[in-house]
Amino acid sequence: MPLDDAETYYTTSDFQNLDRGYRRHCGPTALTNALFTIRGALHQRKAAEEALPARNLSAEKVFSRVARIGMHRLLYWNTDLFHRFGGTSNLLAPLYALACFRAFSQKKVRPGMNLPAWRPFLQHAFSRGAHIYLELLFHPCYGSHHLLASAMLRLQGEDGKTTKYYLKLADGWGKSPRYLPVEELYFSQFFAIYC
Repeated sequence: MPLDDAETYYTTSDFQNLDRGYRRHCGPTALTNALFTIRGALHQRKAAEEALPARNLSAEKVFSRVARIGMHRLLYWNTDLFHRFGGTSNLLAPLYALACFRAFSQKKVRPGMNLPAWRPFLQHAFSRGAHIYLELLFHPCYGSHHLLASAMLRLQGEDGKTTKYYLKLADGWGKSPRYLPVEELYFSQFFAIYC
């Protein structure tokens, strides 16, 4: 099912000045995008009763609740200590996602376990209709960053021999989709979100 109408592209800038201010909050931003994207996908499937967050909740309210869940459970630290410590735990991100989905009554939505971000694993998850919560590590542009991927695109080179794969992302930095070559994932990991 095409998700273009359901996808959201909230950015860290949208939320950085909420409450008392947020730092290293790409994880809560990615989860906010996931909650709204999944809500849109469920709504498209006519499962509106499961399509929470409720229509009357703003992105800011959803983000604030997501961030509070993470801070309360020590899965997200709202700090940036020496540019080394803070943000969302890579290891515990699937538990964080599960807690957020449960808090917004999306009981049928379930995250998978962390896997290396290798093309065959990603292709398998996308073939089963998953959204991907991607945890970039040591990326040349993003550094260590969490974001949401909604599709994998395969592009054939003009010579007909080369093939490149790209992930379609809500990267938390831009208001439109970004495309990241799969070959740039290096040491990254991901978990699939099934609904």
